[in-house]
Amino acid sequence: MKKSEISMVKYTPGNKEAALELLGLLWTHLSKEDQKQLFEWRYEQNPYSDNPHIYLALTGKEVVAFRAFVMQPFVHPATGRLLTFTPADTIVHPTYRGQGLFKALNGMFFKDMHNHLKQEAIIFNLSSNEESTPANIKEGWQTTNGIKRFALNFSIRNYVMTKFFGQKTREPESGFSKTHFIEITHSPQPAAMALCAERYRDPHKLSHVRDTRYFNWRYALNKNNYLFTYLWQGEEILSYLVMEKRYDAQYLLLEYACRDGKVLKQAINLTMKKQCIPFLRTWALSDDDSSLLSRCGFIPAPVKLWKLLGKKRLAVLVRPIKEHPHPHDFFLGHIDTRDINNWQFFIADRH
Repeated sequence: MKKSEISMVKYTPGNKEAALELLGLLWTHLSKEDQKQLFEWRYEQNPYSDNPHIYLALTGKEVVAFRAFVMQPFVHPATGRLLTFTPADTIVHPTYRGQGLFKALNGMFFKDMHNHLKQEAIIFNLSSNEESTPANIKEGWQTTNGIKRFALNFSIRNYVMTKFFGQKTREPESGFSKTHFIEITHSPQPAAMALCAERYRDPHKLSHVRDTRYFNWRYALNKNNYLFTYLWQGEEILSYLVMEKRYDAQYLLLEYACRDGKVLKQAINLTMKKQCIPFLRTWALSDDDSSLLSRCGFIPAPVKLWKLLGKKRLAVLVRPIKEHPHPHDFFLGHIDTRDINNWQFFIADRH
């Protein structure tokens, strides 16, 4: 079909079923019902956005290309709140690839922001892969000095228990250590988590606003997949962890907040022991992340292992909201957004 016969539109609820039909080619691991729930959670229930930032290419009523961005509020060290966007689901129907639809939908997003957004904003990309990274760079994204690399925490004891004695990860179990109460549960505590995140946020970094609305929304889908750990001293929360179960032997540490490294180490060690978790992995993007996680028993994922698994470590990408950004647009005051050490990112910030 000729490109002139394809129309570019911003998403409306009337496009929902056709959009889900195309997304079914991307979300092949999910049932139809799960696909619908994921779409509604990610785009319709986002508490920070009244209208989904979704852009479509249509032939008649059929959606042949889909490009979406998730709005997330961050905190700017100098000026306070900063709107950020992260690219989420992107797909072009195989029949219509090579016709510039990806670029056209990006252009729609930038024009929409120019016409309706009256404040500064940044787009960061934590999910680009080997295919999309070159295309994004052509569209004005630049690489940061942060590589998406994992850090691993491994318990030999727990591995032996699961491998040779059939011990599975357990139901959440709480209890007292010598100095603290550790609470492990499948339930988020948004008020306590928001207080902890704000109290121990690094004021010198660009970081996600983790308020009660965020926690009520972020972990509302597939609740039983998540494990929450809270470390208390009396009625004061010192740390929280959010983990996602991937396999019986492996969890992802999606995000955390802590008073200090000693508290974080205690929370991680107690959780892994009580839940019999052999492998825990998370991101270590900045120098500060690497240093803190190292003190908590994490080691960098071996580069040779990653190559053996056929995985390439790619850079985090950033971009100003302007359609045609200039080099100075990558600065927020004196802060260079391309320096990963100016950001605090967690796996939970990826969409």
